Amino acid sequence: MARILVIDDEALVRRLLRKMLEQPGHTLFDAPDVRKGMALWRRKPVNIVITDIFMTDKDGVEALMELKRSEERPKIIA
Repeated sequence: MARILVIDDEALVRRLLRKMLEQPGHTLFDAPDVRKGMALWRRKPVNIVITDIFMTDKDGVEALMELKRSEERPKIIA
């Protein structure tokens, strides 16, 4: 099963994705903003990152740029 990181400033979106993705056996990590999400990703690399593009602190594009520069490029859903 996949290890998935969800970065979204909407708590409801994070809860819904957790409920949908953990049920079939995926491991899900989530963060309410890009800064926390990227810190989490550096500690716990994942196979897939699901990120919102428009958030209050930083936009998801910054996360995409950092992920693109990494050696361990996860699949990204934005």
